[in-house]
Amino acid sequence: MIGRSLLIQSLAENLEKITSAPQISSHPLESVRFIRRESDRKFGCLISKPSFALVVNGSKKALVGDEEFLYGNGVCLLTGSFMPDSFEAVGASKTNPFLAISLTIEPKLCDQAIAFFPFSIPE
Repeated sequence: MIGRSLLIQSLAENLEKITSAPQISSHPLESVRFIRRESDRKFGCLISKPSFALVVNGSKKALVGDEEFLYGNGVCLLTGSFMPDSFEAVGASKTNPFLAISLTIEPKLCDQAIAFFPFSIPE
């Protein structure tokens, strides 16, 4: 898909510019993170918030709970609950950084959205 490839390439180019600039202490997109890693060292274990992440350059190996995931350009990971997470940016370097966009999902908003759907539990 040429359109998808061009979109990912454009996102990578823009994210490269954004993450290369001096960091701004705050920005209006509090739930959005622009991620850049220039090393493939493993990052410590943390508790991930519910989120959606899209990789636009490089590859990431994530250990979420007891499941390992390896994914790269144009692939996303949806984490639906608070859970243990550790990851490494596979092969990341200064000349080929790992770049991703992460959007935190607010559980209250998800609850409100789900409330709009009529569910019936089969007996």
